[in-house]
Amino acid sequence: MCRVAGRQFWLGPARSGLTVTFWADTQVIHLLIAGSRIKSARSHLPVADLAQPAARGGRAAGPSPLPTGDGAAFEVDRTVNFTVRYNALVTL
Repeated sequence: MCRVAGRQFWLGPARSGLTVTFWADTQVIHLLIAGSRIKSARSHLPVADLAQPAARGGRAAGPSPLPTGDGAAFEVDRTVNFTVRYNALVTL
């Protein structure tokens, strides 16, 4: 399980310990492992919220793994947590 921007994503115990990159804009959140997209979900983030992750380990996003919306996006890496508990290291 990983959390980013208030959303929780279940990735299964087989991915525990792997680093996941979250690519997000106002339309979609993509989850990638080793550069390959493994999951996508609809985004609920307004443009103002996209600026916050940069202060907590995020960075300006590269191109979308799939066609995207308005171009305001961020990326952040998190480690998959095997247990279902809230961990400050995997929360944006």
